[in-house]
Amino acid sequence: MTILIKNGRVINPATGTDETLDVLVENGVVARTEKSIKGKCDRVIDAKGCFVMPGFIDMHVHLRDPGFEQKETIETGARAAVHGGFTTILAMPNTKPVVDNPDVVNYVHNKAKTVGAANVLQVGAVTKGQQGKELSDIEGMVKAGIPAISEDGKSVMNAQLYREAMELAAKYNIAVLAHCEDIFPPARLSGEQASSVEIVQRPLDRGAGETQFGGYGPDPRPAPPLTVDVIFEIHIDRSGPVAQIGMVCYFFHFAFKI
Repeated sequence: MTILIKNGRVINPATGTDETLDVLVENGVVARTEKSIKGKCDRVIDAKGCFVMPGFIDMHVHLRDPGFEQKETIETGARAAVHGGFTTILAMPNTKPVVDNPDVVNYVHNKAKTVGAANVLQVGAVTKGQQGKELSDIEGMVKAGIPAISEDGKSVMNAQLYREAMELAAKYNIAVLAHCEDIFPPARLSGEQASSVEIVQRPLDRGAGETQFGGYGPDPRPAPPLTVDVIFEIHIDRSGPVAQIGMVCYFFHFAFKI
């Protein structure tokens, strides 16, 4: 089947394209993009006044399957995605059961293939049951096709456990989608690598800079209260003849009130 999309503003960041072009699609694949394409096609779409772009990717969706199909299903979620121009979506793992092993990953991927709408990529949980106590089968889920690990809206409060998860993510070249919120009192990090931790909360002035409207310069409105939580983590490496001390600073949980 051939589809000719005419007169649309074609934007393709990969090639730096931003101009009015015709796009010829053959059997679901873009065959040509030119100023004017003529010829007989199965379908012609006049896209004047419209943007023609590669499919969007949504890094955070909830398909609720398995376990909560009364809220959403893989089919309804995937079809809603393509209706809005999203051709690839990443599903969060907070289902029932939690996506913490390759069997559940395979279940979602196989079911998504039968729908035939958006490309559905299942994200794996960082910890078993999202309980924050033991790592999920990250290696097994990577082999099943996960592109990332995440606890969705939960935080992994065991710093050493999260560190191990991040090291595995780096090893297998997958992303970590993190909900950065410290839900416990300070000094939760433990062990020699995190021997000193301080959490600071400070008000910040917006002042002259990037405004809420996307521009730069002074904002005439009063600056809203803005706070930022900061963790200073001191690392002490005693593996060599001389102890090496370093510091890592984490900024997280920015909050402001309009």
